[in-house]
This record gives sequence, structure tokens and C-alpha cells, in this order.
Amino acid sequence: MGILAKICRNRRHVYACLAVIAVLIILFNKMDFARQHQTSLAIEFGLDPFVFFQPDPTKPTKVIVLAYMHTGSSYTATVLEQHPGSFWESERLHYLHESSMGKNARHGRTIQFLNGTRRDLFTDDYVELAAYTVHNLVNCHHWNLDIGTLDFYSNPITMKHFEKSHDYFLCIANGKVSEEFVQDRILPVERINSAQIEKCYPRLVEQCRKSSLGVYKFIHLEMRSVELLLKRYESSNLKIIHLVRDPRAMLDSHVRKNEMGIADNLTNFEDRAKLICGQMMEDSIIGDELKQQYPGKILSLRYEDMLDQPITKVKEMYDFIRIPLSESVKKFVKESTHSTEFPSWRRHIALEHLLLTERHCQTLLARLGYVRLKDIETVRNTRVADHTSYTTYKECE
Repeated sequence: MGILAKICRNRRHVYACLAVIAVLIILFNKMDFARQHQTSLAIEFGLDPFVFFQPDPTKPTKVIVLAYMHTGSSYTATVLEQHPGSFWESERLHYLHESSMGKNARHGRTIQFLNGTRRDLFTDDYVELAAYTVHNLVNCHHWNLDIGTLDFYSNPITMKHFEKSHDYFLCIANGKVSEEFVQDRILPVERINSAQIEKCYPRLVEQCRKSSLGVYKFIHLEMRSVELLLKRYESSNLKIIHLVRDPRAMLDSHVRKNEMGIADNLTNFEDRAKLICGQMMEDSIIGDELKQQYPGKILSLRYEDMLDQPITKVKEMYDFIRIPLSESVKKFVKESTHSTEFPSWRRHIALEHLLLTERHCQTLLARLGYVRLKDIETVRNTRVADHTSYTTYKECE
């Protein structure tokens, strides 16, 4: 401060003085911003709070795939995971999302952290805690995650995606679980072996830290949480891919699998259509706002475009995350992409489901470049397109 005072006393250096003061004000504001936005939940649990991070181009790229059920998110993340040195974590918000549902949660709403603190999680807590959880995931700070999140796995660990997590999941099961591993493992905190998790989580941290690309897929991450994440974690290595799909196709998949009892119950189907399209609409609006605030952070992607122009869209994804598209990834895409001249949902969607979806999702359909079909004859007509071309969609953005 003494040097600054000397500079400011010399009239010849008045502009230099003002420049230094301006820089100091910016730095102090950033420090104050970090202090003001420390997560209240983190402080309550005695965990590491949010801090302000300067962009570090030397850090590994972290890609978040924000998607929804039946949007092709696993395939999209798998394409990214083909890059050598990648590390994949899937659906790490599932446990917290379930917990926030309160009495409807399958395992109760109590969450516990490795330091032993517990509390009931309510719906209003979810957006902020989800942002905090993702922040710790992308920074390999697994010790700050709740034990339910660390215990949860969404798919059999024998799948290739979990190759680098296989050792960890066998470790938390103490080596006593069959190779198949039950899907959607969700246990109440009383049945989770936190001591075993504390012993094993360094294996996840090691794999995360030595990766050159981190891929994190979520169907329970809202753009509201991404907004908090970007405000508190402004780093050039963080990228978000917002993956959407025609809601008529998504809901038809729900019906065929009778998820949430919507196949034979039109009221349940209608409620689900409102929920899905409402969330997608909110995410799209917030996402567009964030694109303006944080240029180059968010890429909007339609699953249909991935099928129509697989190599073009995959190259766009890789260009977005600033990683060269290798010949091996191109080969994987060519071998794993099948002809989609006529979407399967159009062969069997029922009229009542079509009409309800188009009624409650009409604004979303128009926003994302999907064409309303209105009747079964039009739906089954192979000459009628159900979405605008990739070029048209980009121009509408």
C-alpha cells in the first residue's frame, strides 16, 4: 500500500494509480463475491464451501451432459467417453433427487455426509445442493459428497462406461457383490456402510484426477443449478451440453416401458407430459440466457440431429469441448449409429397420447424446432417431417 501511495502522490502517474486501484477493486469484489455466495448447506454440514476459481486452461476438460429420460443421453455421453483418458460418472444426482421428494422417496429423505452430519432434504434444497454436488464431482472432491450419492450406481458396473469405477464399486461392496450388480441401488443411510465408503472413495478421486476428460451425465440436473454452478465456478474447462429430444418420442418410450404407471392412465400421462415439457421449457429459457452471460459454455443439441448427421454433430460436440475428433471416435459413431429414416415412436404412438403431448408441449415443440402432426394419419405418413432440419434449427437459434 505504501508503494501505491507514492505512485498516487505523483501527478505524472495519476493514470497508473487509477489503473492499479481499478484492478484492486475488481479483485476485492471477486473475493467478496465468493464469500457472499458460499453455500449455506455446505457450511451447515461443515463441508468445503464454494470458492471463486480463476480460469485454468491447463486443467482437464469437464463436460456435463444435461438431459432427460429417453433423450439418448447415454449414447451421447458414450461418444464423448470414447476419447482416450476420459472418466465417466453417471446419474450422481439420482440419490439426492429421490431424497428431495420427501415422503415419496423410496429410501426416506435423510442424507448423511462422511463427516457424520445428517439432515432431512426438502425440495427447496435440491437446486442448491445439486449445484454443490456437481461442483465437487467435476473438481474430484468426492469427500464432500453425501454417502448416498457415493453408494449409488445406476447401471451394472460391468458396462464399459464404469470400467474405471469398477474397482471402487467392488470396494464399497467389500468384494461380495456379483458381477451383475443390481441396477438403481438406493439404500437408506442406516444401511450404507460409510466406513467402507471412506476407505474406498480415494480410488474414485485418483481416477478422476488423472483423466484428461471428465464426462458427467445427469437426467436430474436443472438449468437453475447450472446457473449457480457457473456463477460460482467460472472456469474455462467446464462445458455443458444441453441434450433435448422430441417430447412425443420421450413420452412414447415412457408408455412402452410403463414407467410411472402412465401406459394405462391418461391422467398420469398428462401429468407427466406437463412435468417434462415444463422442465424442458424452463431449462431452454434459462440456458439461452446463460449463453449470453457465459459465451462458449453451453451447447444445445437435439438428439434427432445426432441421428440425422452423426459425424457432423459429433464433430460439433468435440469442437465445442476443444478436443480433436479422432478417427477411432468417428469409427465408433459410424458403427453405432443406425438408420433413422422413420422414428419408431411414430409407428405406434396412440392418438390420445399424441394429442395430450401436443397440447401441453406446443410451445416447447415450436421453440425446439419440432413439427406438430395433429392426427395419426399425419404421424404415420413417412413423407411428413417431424422436426426442422439441422440448418433451420441453427438459424432459429
